[in-house]
Amino acid sequence: MPYLSKDERREAILQAAMRVALSEGLAAMTVRRIAAEAGVAAGQVHHHFASGGELKSLAFVRLIRELLDAEVAGENASWRERLHAMLGSDDGGFEPYIRLWREAQILASRDPEIKGAYVLTMEMWHQETVAIINAGTAAGAFTLSD
Repeated sequence: MPYLSKDERREAILQAAMRVALSEGLAAMTVRRIAAEAGVAAGQVHHHFASGGELKSLAFVRLIRELLDAEVAGENASWRERLHAMLGSDDGGFEPYIRLWREAQILASRDPEIKGAYVLTMEMWHQETVAIINAGTAAGAFTLSD
């Protein structure tokens, strides 16, 4: 790996962790596996992150943020289409993210760092969903009779 600043190396390791999480799941996210994906020594992972759990949690939150920021419905979509997209994709494109969310839900009962990340991502999803409902209501797309 070429010379990278401390922040760039940390980001490269985090990106590698995200790739492992999406392709293999949270359980596969060992320090050794992430280091191999990033092309660094395992000691570099430990140098940049307090623990494997911290790295796993950060990668999970970043992936869910990417999911929530994805423009699924398109900018010209109706409020109903936007809400439907937030509640689930029909094309299956988000399935790796949904699988990850389900795995985090299961792991949360025995991993406090994952539990914190899972709760945070649920709050993020809730805020995004409420924002769509509020904006759609203000635009007259949703009414009490809906």
